[in-house]
Amino acid sequence: MQLDELIKINRMKKRLTQKQLASIMIFSRQTISRWENRDVNFKIATILALSGALSVDSWTFDVSEKESVYIEIHRMNHTDSDK
Repeated sequence: MQLDELIKINRMKKRLTQKQLASIMIFSRQTISRWENRDVNFKIATILALSGALSVDSWTFDVSEKESVYIEIHRMNHTDSDK
């Protein structure tokens, strides 16, 4: 599955419109649309931001017919006692 498909599927699971996701991420709705229509190359920072906005802990997506990428996100919880 391609990353653009995963973004749309996960956005819809959260019952978010493109406009709502854009607002959460401080992007335009058109940017979300481009992401979902393969009109952009993704930076790792964007994938991490999407992970947070969509509560996704890992992504597995195709980068070619023969290669896939798996990204697992580990969030650290900081408390005042950690400082």
